[in-house]
Amino acid sequence: MPILESVLNQWGHHHAATASVQAHTAIRDALAYRDLPAHDIFLQGSYKNDTNLRRNSDVDLVVQLDVRLRPRVAALIGPQLQSSGSHMAAYERWQSFRRLVLVALRENFGDAVVTTGRKSLKVAQGPIPAAADVVVTIKCGNGTALYVPDEHRWAVSFPQQHHSKRGQ
Repeated sequence: MPILESVLNQWGHHHAATASVQAHTAIRDALAYRDLPAHDIFLQGSYKNDTNLRRNSDVDLVVQLDVRLRPRVAALIGPQLQSSGSHMAAYERWQSFRRLVLVALRENFGDAVVTTGRKSLKVAQGPIPAAADVVVTIKCGNGTALYVPDEHRWAVSFPQQHHSKRGQ
């Protein structure tokens, strides 16, 4: 059965691209006015990869603190992780930075609009034209890491490498 032309057009159209750009810019601006430690902000997910097919999809942003976590420390689990001085130093810097980002977002968009999720800070649509998940991370090898408190572990991913390989 052939796919209708209207469906192909819908799949090929990057819905709400303007809203995602405006949301990304608003969050970037909200953080730029704060005295935050050195960091980088970049997109990940469907907007970054031009694969968004839904009008109501959220924007995924990474706010990466310019601090390094050693990959060998990120691989530790349980008591090994808790007894690591390198883990504790990285965790405290990451947690402090995450709090600063949360405060900046809430001051700009409102307490009710910015909530904390398991792995991200969530900014609801309203003050920005598209909802956003803001993932606060630190550098880890060639990737990025965030601490997942309820699992007592670091989660490491490679969003920039995923995007660059997709374009090859």
